Amino acid sequence: MAGKGLTEAWRGAMASKSSDWTLRGVVNGPREVDPAVRSPDEWCAWARGPNKERIEGRGSSPEDALLALTVELRELEA
Repeated sequence: MAGKGLTEAWRGAMASKSSDWTLRGVVNGPREVDPAVRSPDEWCAWARGPNKERIEGRGSSPEDALLALTVELRELEA
């Protein structure tokens, strides 16, 4: 069941981005933090833009992080 939710969250983020943005991934904890000290309670999803800019969404689960990223991607289109 969790896998289905994750797939749907990923698809939602993909659908919300413009064609010049790329979804890059979802990781446990901020990507720039050393893996040894990442928080097990925070997830980060991120995307890269055409000029290598980065936006991210964070949440308590991979699905929540993707949903937060979806909001950020939609705001770029507004």
